[in-house]
Amino acid sequence: MPHRAGRRTDKVLADIRGLPAEPKSSIADQAKETSGSGRVSLLVPDEDHEGERAHLVLVADNGRILAQREVVVGRNR
Repeated sequence: MPHRAGRRTDKVLADIRGLPAEPKSSIADQAKETSGSGRVSLLVPDEDHEGERAHLVLVADNGRILAQREVVVGRNR
């Protein structure tokens, strides 16, 4: 399939992790693919994590971290 200008075909996943570079430290119910809207909602099922610092990460298909931001679980929008 040819690449079209201005259109990204790579999948980007959003996740919440205790350690940004460690996929096994994810505290989200599941990582989610981002949409074109620039918004994604992630569920942290364990209430014990509320108020803890964690990292929102955007991850490429190959596992490379594209961006990360420190967040406080349950307090960032």
